[in-house]
Amino acid sequence: VSALNYFAMGMQETEGKYGWYNGFNASVYADNNYDTDLANAESIEKIHESIAAFQNSKRYLVKFYLVKFLSQWADPTDVALREQEETARHVENQPQIAQSIVFGKIYHLMQWVMNVYQTVIYLFVVCYIAIRLFQVWKKRKAVGWNISSAGGLEAIFFSDGEILMIIFIIGGMIFHMFWEASGRYTMRYYLTMLPLAAEG
Repeated sequence: VSALNYFAMGMQETEGKYGWYNGFNASVYADNNYDTDLANAESIEKIHESIAAFQNSKRYLVKFYLVKFLSQWADPTDVALREQEETARHVENQPQIAQSIVFGKIYHLMQWVMNVYQTVIYLFVVCYIAIRLFQVWKKRKAVGWNISSAGGLEAIFFSDGEILMIIFIIGGMIFHMFWEASGRYTMRYYLTMLPLAAEG
C-alpha cells in the first residue's frame, strides 16, 4: 500500500467523515491484485475525481477541509472515547463503571476535563508564539538586522529548538490535511505543544 493510496483516501468523504479512514487504501491495493502501479493509477483517478468535486463547489471544498481539520484538532480525547463507545456496543453485560466511562457521567466528565485541557494548551501555545514574536520584533527594532551586533541570528529570531518544535506542529497540521485524518494522530503534537504552552 503506497502513500498515494492514503492521500487519495484523505480526499474522500465517507458517511459524513471527511478524509478519515474508510478502507480505500487497503481495498484499492487488494482490488488491483496487490500491484502497486495499478493501485496508484486508480488512486490518481480518485484524486482527480475529488479535485473535480472541489472545483465544482468551492463551498464544499471549504467545508471538507474545515471539518477535516476540526475533527482532528478539536477532539480533546484524541478519538479515544469514540473508539471506546464503538467497541463497547458489541460487549454484553458490562459493569456499571464501564457503562459510566463509555456512555455515562464519567464519560461526560472526562470529555469536559479534556476539553478544558485542550483549550488551555492551545491558548498558551498561542500566547507563547505571540510573546516570542513581540520579543523578536522588539529586539529587531533595537538592533536592526545587523546580525553581528545583535549577538547572532538567535538574538533576532527564534532559537533552533523553538523553530524545530513550531515547524513540527505546523507541518503536522498541514500534513494531516492531506493524509488520512484521525484525532489520535494529534497526540504526538500535544507532547510538543506542552513545553511551549508551559512557557506561554
